[in-house]
Amino acid sequence: MALRLSVICLLVLSGLAACTPEPGSEPRFNFVGSSRFTSNDRLLTTPGDTLTTRVTGDLRDSLNDPLLQHYTITVDYTPKEKDEEKKLPQLVYFDTTFSSLNFNYQLTFGARTTSGYERWKHTLTNADGKAVSRSYLLTVRNPDSLKAYHPYKVFLQAARRTSSRSTLNARQGLVFPGFTVRDNPAAQQLVDLIALPSAAGGIELASPTDATVAAAAPVLNSTAWLTRNATTIRQTSLAQAQFSLLTKATDLVALYDSAKVSTTPTRSGALVKEKVLTFRTAAGRTGAIYVEDVTNNTALPRATLQVRIDKE
Repeated sequence: MALRLSVICLLVLSGLAACTPEPGSEPRFNFVGSSRFTSNDRLLTTPGDTLTTRVTGDLRDSLNDPLLQHYTITVDYTPKEKDEEKKLPQLVYFDTTFSSLNFNYQLTFGARTTSGYERWKHTLTNADGKAVSRSYLLTVRNPDSLKAYHPYKVFLQAARRTSSRSTLNARQGLVFPGFTVRDNPAAQQLVDLIALPSAAGGIELASPTDATVAAAAPVLNSTAWLTRNATTIRQTSLAQAQFSLLTKATDLVALYDSAKVSTTPTRSGALVKEKVLTFRTAAGRTGAIYVEDVTNNTALPRATLQVRIDKE
């Protein structure tokens, strides 16, 4: 009787083994560890800091395993507890399909400027649907909680290519590249300002509703952009010293209300170093921008901006 039970147990175990996927048949996928690259949880002391992550993946068995096929990056932006801003839904930051034995990718991105957390998740999937994910958590601390406005600095590139970091969510200081927003309605709804090439190799800011945005269709796929936030932009005569004195929400509102309305209120015109702009988003939030630096380059115009915007 004991022998019969042993034989039965062996048969059952053999059947289970046949139904269980072979361990290690999923892709190999990892962050590249280096002082240059972000691959672990980090506390960021510089809001809006620029970071770079590099990933690499391949097949465990190049002769028998299904090819690599799909790579995605998602990010969850979570505000710090007691912060007035609302949590955003998970955002698909990057999504691409391909067919290959191996995969390498390098992402350069800007961290949030408001206090809170970002969970970045990278996922590599093969043709059989087996996926491997790697993630890290970024914590940002911005000591502006007692201020009536949110101050931050951002680096924007004119929308010359899909990887250009050209779109800005003004309230939270989130910068997205063209490939994030072009087919993504959730990301499009976050955009308040777009950096576009201007004449003579310059850079200017435009509302998503501005007519010139259509010219950036190859980069932003603007024909698929159904919901556009209407932001208005005005020029001012302020200098940096006066910009620094904008310390109350009422200061920002008064500046916007007193600024001259241009003939094209949805576009700034070419950005000029040390000039100050004022703007109001579709959500009714008012802000000011000091143009800290501009690089006029026909290949990739770019600008560094100091922004102050009123809080909720």
